[in-house]
Amino acid sequence: MSLKELLKNIVRDYFVITTGIVICTIIFCMFFHPEATFNITDLNGILLMGAATDLSTLFYYSPKELTKKQYEIRFFLQIATITIIVIGMLSWWGWIASNPNNIYEILMIIVEVAGVSLLVRYGFWQKDKNLADKINKKLSEIRKEQQ
Repeated sequence: MSLKELLKNIVRDYFVITTGIVICTIIFCMFFHPEATFNITDLNGILLMGAATDLSTLFYYSPKELTKKQYEIRFFLQIATITIIVIGMLSWWGWIASNPNNIYEILMIIVEVAGVSLLVRYGFWQKDKNLADKINKKLSEIRKEQQ
């Protein structure tokens, strides 16, 4: 993926990631902090977290086309990095308790990060599949015309 294409994806993905963070925050608070309220500082934190986690897309930068294995390794490195960033920022801001008893909160965050990542990956797979189907259909039409 070229750097230009990667930067375009980073800007596009920022909004998807930030929306995912808002949805995950709502779900997380429904289970662990139903009394929670949010102020402008919290909203700024969500925007900052969106930017920080979006930068993990840089894992996919390569001047050459990535092999499937390289892509898979970078995908798992990205998920691990996102999880560490999210848990670190949430702890730093005091949004999750900084004690050993918060294991359920941390597990919920891990499940949410994995879930959002898999949904995004599925979305891209579906988009690529639709594109491949359109290309194959067009090729099939061209072959029929040439016969």
